[in-house]
Amino acid sequence: MKVAILGSGPSGMMASHAASEYGAKISIFDSSPDKSRRNSGVYFLHDDCNLLLDSIKIRQTILGINSLSEEQISEAYGLKVYGKLVSKVSILNAIKNKEVSGYNAGQAIERLWDLYKDHINRQTISGLKDVEVLLDKYDKVISTIPARVLYPNYKYEHTVAWIKVGTSPKHEAFILYSVSPNHNWYRCSAMFGVFVMEYGYDYVPPAPSNNLTLDVYEYKKVIKVLGEGLMSTISDLFLVGRYGAWKKATLTHDVFYEVLKWLEKN
Repeated sequence: MKVAILGSGPSGMMASHAASEYGAKISIFDSSPDKSRRNSGVYFLHDDCNLLLDSIKIRQTILGINSLSEEQISEAYGLKVYGKLVSKVSILNAIKNKEVSGYNAGQAIERLWDLYKDHINRQTISGLKDVEVLLDKYDKVISTIPARVLYPNYKYEHTVAWIKVGTSPKHEAFILYSVSPNHNWYRCSAMFGVFVMEYGYDYVPPAPSNNLTLDVYEYKKVIKVLGEGLMSTISDLFLVGRYGAWKKATLTHDVFYEVLKWLEKN
């Protein structure tokens, strides 16, 4: 089986890994492949996806919940992040599981590029016609590029958020969630030497200073997906990834297993 993967970001490289593990011959297509270009939200994985990644135990808790029910916690968190009530908010996991395993996402990116960089082709995909051309040469196409490229008329529900990124001591491993009105952030974490503080829909980051010694944090603008997923209109085209399928709940490690499942079924 010959499989074309669209995109060489974290989801694209993970999809390539899954297709390779399935036994397919892969080719990756990206208009501007760059290992340093990575989704700002990928700081750890929930699974090592057969990559033998380093792992840590991450402590987690939620702040500001003592007088709230689980339903109220979910509602408060959704409002803080998205500015509206949303379904499938995963914050309650932090109440039930005080500790989770985390795998090194930075290490995963390095490993995936070492394994599959020679399969990357510099090529722009600008619509479904380009996919149809690829399907003349490949049995399957897996797309992780933004779904709006292939379906420009689809109405995407989303909001904008900001992430503050810096460094942390290597030994720190925690995630703090907050529904407290006293915190303008909703999630704060440290793991694998990276500190992250995430802000919701109404946050405005500070302007950069002229003093580089004061700018110890980098602010990254991210799109928060609210959709339940877009289905492909072509049988041999699979849309996967948070932006590739416009699916809110999909994490990077999910791409690995969703691609394997799709290839097995198709």
